[in-house]
Amino acid sequence: SIPRNHPDYYTLRILNAALGTGMSSRLFSELREVKGLAYDIQSSVIFHRDCGAVVISAGVDPDKAEEAIKVILEQVFDLINGLSEEELYRAKQLTTGRLLLSMEDTYSSIQSMGSQYLLTGNALSTDSITRNLLAVTSHQIKDLAKNIITEDNVYLSIVGPYKQRSRFNTILTR
Repeated sequence: SIPRNHPDYYTLRILNAALGTGMSSRLFSELREVKGLAYDIQSSVIFHRDCGAVVISAGVDPDKAEEAIKVILEQVFDLINGLSEEELYRAKQLTTGRLLLSMEDTYSSIQSMGSQYLLTGNALSTDSITRNLLAVTSHQIKDLAKNIITEDNVYLSIVGPYKQRSRFNTILTR
């Protein structure tokens, strides 16, 4: 995806929250609640100085793996169409709420500031970070999704009793 210093850093954090953070996220709602394909599902973002990744992990019955992967990819590629205002609001509330809660813990607070400083050369206040997260627009989400969600940017790593990887390769090519 994008490195830590990228201008769309806060946009990706909100996009990720809507996609797979918490029980109101797209992945949790669709794969667990609606379709019953996963017990556990979430997405996370990894930021480095020169690159990044959006990672989706799921606990799925091996017999439902192919269907689950298809639904995950549908949800991911649907982000290109943007978020509803409700999804955007929930993602912002979740992200800023978790940020504020994490800052109540001394270790988390120091770790956050240290990480910011190492990766960007600067450590922002919690208020500044919150303002940046709340300023993200649905247009920014849509533009970022169009830039980072492409067929050639999707990789699959799967653990399970599978002998033929070709059955999964066909799912990845839309």
